[in-house]
Amino acid sequence: MGIHTLDDVAQLGVVETYKRVKAASPDKVSLNMLWGLQVALLDLPCATRELPPDIKEELRKQVEES
Repeated sequence: MGIHTLDDVAQLGVVETYKRVKAASPDKVSLNMLWGLQVALLDLPCATRELPPDIKEELRKQVEES
């Protein structure tokens, strides 16, 4: 997949990163990974509940539209 660092995620974007990993392991990857990637990029505490609901909804929408 070519994704090895947080910089790689930042360059690709969390949605594209999530889609690539989900395509490689569809049964093992959930939206929690998407939230976790965004939390990491925002440098928030490692708890997906820290991600505001509006950001989660926007990310979910982006995944569904692509």
